[in-house]
Amino acid sequence: MTRIHTVTLNPVIDLIYETGRFEKGTTFRCGRFEQIPAGKGINVSYALSCLGEPSHAYLLIGEQEVHWFGKACHERGIHFHPFAGPFPTRRHCTILERETGSVTHVQTQGMPVPVEAYEILRQGLEQQLARGDILVLSGSVAPGLPAAAYRELITMSNAKGAVTILDSSGPPLRLGMTAGPFVVKANEKEAGELTGLALQDEAREWEALRRMREYPGLAHGVISLGARGILAGNPAAAWRLRVSMRPGEVKDTVGCGDTQVAGLALGIKQGMDPPGLYRFAIACASAAAVQTGPGRIDKNTVEAMLERVACEPAGG
Repeated sequence: MTRIHTVTLNPVIDLIYETGRFEKGTTFRCGRFEQIPAGKGINVSYALSCLGEPSHAYLLIGEQEVHWFGKACHERGIHFHPFAGPFPTRRHCTILERETGSVTHVQTQGMPVPVEAYEILRQGLEQQLARGDILVLSGSVAPGLPAAAYRELITMSNAKGAVTILDSSGPPLRLGMTAGPFVVKANEKEAGELTGLALQDEAREWEALRRMREYPGLAHGVISLGARGILAGNPAAAWRLRVSMRPGEVKDTVGCGDTQVAGLALGIKQGMDPPGLYRFAIACASAAAVQTGPGRIDKNTVEAMLERVACEPAGG
């Protein structure tokens, strides 16, 4: 049976504040406050849980946060594989403004993590991973860990006969691509880093996707362009997909890319072919945008968003 595994090498506690209006340099009252154990990989597991799909989540986290993350995974039916140490888990801050609909993010890099903790995680994952499984590598690599961590994990995954989805940035993304992931999901900036192109117009966007699809071993390349939709393709064909969002419909874009990755993982497990696979992925991301908090999604909203996906082939 195919299993989905997610890896989070730099998790975070998301502090979410909701207020009527946020003004810099002032004191404001918070109408709603949440603390969410998060991080790109675990956000993918959260979204999969909402879609009715269990997953195995591997995290490098501080010892004090193990219970917190474990409780969140238990409540969602996620198989929790913590690799903890005497280092604090970083915090992010998100401020949601009701009056304007704007979202403000403050992010931290995190504290150094001993490389020994990563090695234990890698060994544990290698024991669990089986042929045909899907491995999701998402997010940044914590300070102190090798930039080539994802390359090592992809090489291991390929040797085990599993397929890998890579969603990262900077050196971890560039080095990871050299190991031959099955899928890469990149935003506009990350696609520019991989291809050496500034995605200033549609011609350069298509060219960036074409260059990404030339990486050895890559079966699917996806470039997320925010409100402009996504470009996605395999070595044979490519498409542009969009979902038109209604005024005031978007509540929070944090974690939409992670939910898109969850859609890709589940779609691959279910044997979806493009462009149906890409339609499902962007519908998942759009459904997440109407919720607040990472990895939150409603299956009925996904079905509704699927009806609103516009899909046109390259050159169409």
